Amino acid sequence: TDYLTGKGFFVNYDSRPNYPETFSSLASSLNMEHLDYLADAVPEGSNPLTVHTNMIRGNKVMSFLRPRGYKILQFKQGWLDRENDGRGDLYVGCEKGTYFRYFGGDFTEVLFSTTLLDPFLKRFGVVHSGLRVRRLCDFSRIIEVMDTPGPKFVFAHLAVPHPPWVFGPNGEEVQSETAEHIYLGEQGYLDQLVFVNKKLKEVVDGLLTGQDNPPVIIIQGDHGPGFLGDAASEDAYRERLGILNAYYLSN
Repeated sequence: TDYLTGKGFFVNYDSRPNYPETFSSLASSLNMEHLDYLADAVPEGSNPLTVHTNMIRGNKVMSFLRPRGYKILQFKQGWLDRENDGRGDLYVGCEKGTYFRYFGGDFTEVLFSTTLLDPFLKRFGVVHSGLRVRRLCDFSRIIEVMDTPGPKFVFAHLAVPHPPWVFGPNGEEVQSETAEHIYLGEQGYLDQLVFVNKKLKEVVDGLLTGQDNPPVIIIQGDHGPGFLGDAASEDAYRERLGILNAYYLSN
């Protein structure tokens, strides 16, 4: 945060998301509303994940900007990938960097995760190496899309420092011994966080260097870490509901 304030960011300390997990949090922020009304509005038996995903896809922020001449650039996500739907949006970022893209994409990824192949593929680094490539590529791609002409809204949901831990503090490759260890261990989170902070500084430097008309930048978490296995204590909730929330406005 010292780095960000030194660059002219306003950091809103002690910020919290409206909800403690990705889909409801993004649905809320990208639609600028709380979601409590869904308890009465959504038909009984509907999948909340589907409802929230559809709200993200058709969110009010992007719907507001499109008719005002903004290009919408969204980074590809496994849970949001779709063909251009005629609204002129550009789906950018990096293709899936794991073995899944060679065997059929998202459905295969889900299928493999339910079989005996899953721990072996993770154990021998097949998943890790692909995730490293894709996450590094996403960081560099954010800077590249600055060259897209005209006003634009760029939405990049970066799945780091989210597990699995694939980076050490200096970007070195990390290999967990078992599938369980991939999602446990605070030191793994902290090591990866150190490296992600370095990459985020590179992104900010790249976005602000040599720009006659610097962009508005929002760096915002959708939820805090909240390690698996933590008891439902006040500390655990505070951790899950604590986020980085920083804004850059050039004027």
